[in-house]
Amino acid sequence: MYYKIVGFSSIVASLAVVMSALAGVSSSSDNNLAVADTVPAAAAEVGYKTQTFGPAVTLNANWVSWSFYGAGTQPPGAASQNRDGSLFLSGLENNNYGATVATAAETKGGKGWMGTAFGGGAYFEAALSFSGQGNGHYNNGGPAFWALDVEHTSQGPYAVGWPGMPKNSLGKIYNDFFEVDFMEYDVNEYSYQNGIGNWYGYPPGHSTSNPYQAIGGAAGSVLVPKGTDFSRYHKYGCLWVPATPSTQGYLKFYFDDVQTGATFYWNYYDPNHVSTYPAAPPVNGSTAMSGMDWRHMLLILGTGTYQPMTVRSVSVWQASGANNLTE
Repeated sequence: MYYKIVGFSSIVASLAVVMSALAGVSSSSDNNLAVADTVPAAAAEVGYKTQTFGPAVTLNANWVSWSFYGAGTQPPGAASQNRDGSLFLSGLENNNYGATVATAAETKGGKGWMGTAFGGGAYFEAALSFSGQGNGHYNNGGPAFWALDVEHTSQGPYAVGWPGMPKNSLGKIYNDFFEVDFMEYDVNEYSYQNGIGNWYGYPPGHSTSNPYQAIGGAAGSVLVPKGTDFSRYHKYGCLWVPATPSTQGYLKFYFDDVQTGATFYWNYYDPNHVSTYPAAPPVNGSTAMSGMDWRHMLLILGTGTYQPMTVRSVSVWQASGANNLTE
């Protein structure tokens, strides 16, 4: 195991706040929001019409307690199943980076994992509600729905180095791993953040490129209409389309089916061909996040002590599940 990840909120805390208004979204959402099997329009447009995960959020089945980075056992009451099938997160998680449950867990000994991680592109969507709406700072983090690549998180047995970079004098590989923050409620009453992080460097210390900062990735950057009530269910989505030799890859974020902010793009590379390796450290807007296309993302849900969160559904739509990993 390399190290405990930096606090989830700190990834963007030093960035300038970049506002991107959300137009055309209702200020409220149906509190009886259905657990939908309908393919979201954004997913259907790119051929992601197969629901490969969800919508049920079942504790100790498709969702398990967060245990990576040496977190150990979650305290009693951190997560519980409601009678209507929704999942309640109390905020009593044993870390400060927004991780209570995930679609994968560490196995004994800190090597390997069990669960599900998603590869080859997907549309991720969660229907969430939480109390404690207000203006931060929030102790122990706020409500969060995000993802990390399981190759790094599980600590093997996978190649997690930046292609073409040599080992250092201690024999450590130059790490390269990925984080996507679909939603983190962090500072303001009527806003939250999306975030993209490409972590890299020799352990135990790592740096991060936040290539999304220029187009709205900083804390409080996603504005929702004044009067939005987060204690009612809202949908948070993300579309991931990998790059190809002829097209750029990209990420788009959604709130109640409406895109928030601009689209983030990256160029294609093939880790099996040195001529296409991206330069290290990553170049924002051209190579950053390109390596995610060869990884598999596990989904994570968590919240802080003052903002209990209820998860109604989490769904993943893909062209197929052929590129997913299940252990």
